[in-house]
Amino acid sequence: MKNILKVYAEKKDIAGIREAARIVESYDAFVLVEADEKMSRSLARKFPVEDITAQYVLSFGDRRIATSHPRINSAGSTRPHAA
Repeated sequence: MKNILKVYAEKKDIAGIREAARIVESYDAFVLVEADEKMSRSLARKFPVEDITAQYVLSFGDRRIATSHPRINSAGSTRPHAA
């Protein structure tokens, strides 16, 4: 699973971040990005980052649901919800 990071960067830095990782959403003070381990470490060397990957997993008793997994596949079919 890729990491979801809050990258605290200025607007002028977003183009460089976009080249390195997939931007999920942009906000005034930070951008949310999806990045692999290597890119996560690279971004952390350049910017203050907060790894929020754990916030994309819901726990219900002994079940864990990764909300970052899309329910609609590449063919357009909807998969049943894991819950």
